[in-house]
Amino acid sequence: PKSRINQIFKRSSQQIYNVTLFFLFFMSLYGLLGVQFFGELKNHCVLNTTDPNYITINSLAIPDTFCSLNPNSGYQCPAGMKCMKLELSRYIMGFNGFDEFVTSFFTVYQASSQEGWVFIMYRAIDSLPGWRAVLYFSTMIFFLAWLVKNVFIAVITETFNEIRVQFQQMWGVRQQIQNSTASQILTGDDRGWKLVTLDENKHAGLAPNVCHKILRSPHFRLLVMCIILANGVVTATMHFKHDERPRSDFYTKYYYIEIGFTVVLNF
Repeated sequence: PKSRINQIFKRSSQQIYNVTLFFLFFMSLYGLLGVQFFGELKNHCVLNTTDPNYITINSLAIPDTFCSLNPNSGYQCPAGMKCMKLELSRYIMGFNGFDEFVTSFFTVYQASSQEGWVFIMYRAIDSLPGWRAVLYFSTMIFFLAWLVKNVFIAVITETFNEIRVQFQQMWGVRQQIQNSTASQILTGDDRGWKLVTLDENKHAGLAPNVCHKILRSPHFRLLVMCIILANGVVTATMHFKHDERPRSDFYTKYYYIEIGFTVVLNF
């Protein structure tokens, strides 16, 4: 038994090592792609009268906005402001970005944790063509934040399962536990406590059995998931332009659409 456990630890350590290399490979890959795709993101909207050698907080837009020097891509500054590359220190601009590989590697690690990655993506969208940021961050979240992380968790879980099986074979089952597919609850009255079996198929309320069959069917669950997905897609299309129009002009149609989704989902 001891040799078996040692073999499990040896095999699991090799699996964890392989998954770690897999994770570092994607971290390095997206770190290099970030440097190639984005590079330095230092363009900000400032007042037309701003001196490049004397930048104050009053010179920046409110809120501070990244912009693109290319008029055909990225965000364009509103009237009275221009896009300027600012040479500021890391303590002011922050330590995340894609200036060089080390900083890009740190930014990829931050984004893979799904903490604040959307702000980095918006910064890239405002500074460069939008398709780069969408392609880069969507694939990075899929591979790093979902695929590699789940593979790592699966390896750890499988290791503990193998160890548990080995200990059960060594010590045996101490107590036979009756298998029961029915759910039971503990209830008490004046005569004492007892276990009562629940009938999960029995429903409460005035709705007929047909309604309950529909609610429990996989087709109904698939329909609800499609409605939720459609709601997310519609919400993602919401946008706003700085052309002196009130926000209500952009959000009016979305207001009625959200009312429709709310009524359907609450029904």
